[in-house]
Amino acid sequence: MSNSLVVGGHYVTPTADISKAVAIIAGDAEATHLATVPAGESWEVLGVVATVTTTAAVGNRTHSAQVLGPNDEVFYQTAVGANLAASQTAATRSFLIGGSPALAANMFVPSGGKVRVKDLAAIDEADPADVIAIKVLARRHFEA
Repeated sequence: MSNSLVVGGHYVTPTADISKAVAIIAGDAEATHLATVPAGESWEVLGVVATVTTTAAVGNRTHSAQVLGPNDEVFYQTAVGANLAASQTAATRSFLIGGSPALAANMFVPSGGKVRVKDLAAIDEADPADVIAIKVLARRHFEA
């Protein structure tokens, strides 16, 4: 209990940085295949889950989780896992630190940056918002 304090007769473990909070963040309302970091915070990405509903367009999808800078440049991309055939619907893809395909550890996305899941095979790029809905598990860091 060397890291604890006694407050009112109870042991309390102090928090090193109260500006951090872990949250599950849904994709943007207008583009559910990506999530944008709001002004005043940055995200330490812990995981990304994509729910994929394929369209009738023929071809194998090859999904990757990507981190985009404020100007939409790709500065990180996971390896591609197993392909997803057009016949598969309501499939789930998960990208975790140390998973397969893995996210990099200690990855911080700045304000204005984005996290997205993209079909690198570009089978049905006409309306990706109808194909993928993502949720990002992130430790949010708030600027003072």
